[in-house]
Amino acid sequence: MVTGTSMWNWLLSSGFLLVALGFLALALIYMWSAVGWLVLVKLMVILFLLPTAIRWVVKNRPAGFSARDIPENLLPRNQ
Repeated sequence: MVTGTSMWNWLLSSGFLLVALGFLALALIYMWSAVGWLVLVKLMVILFLLPTAIRWVVKNRPAGFSARDIPENLLPRNQ
């Protein structure tokens, strides 16, 4: 059995995320001379959300497992 998304979908999503962050970094560097303080605020927001993006990439990575040994993170939580 496979968990996460397909390998191609994961690679495309992760690649798009990296390209988007690269373009965002270039845009922020370009805008620095006009509104430097606002660029700092935007960088702080990006740094705040970066761990969420990293967790998303790691969690959706394709992985295989046996149907008899389902990983704990895939099982429903008991309430």
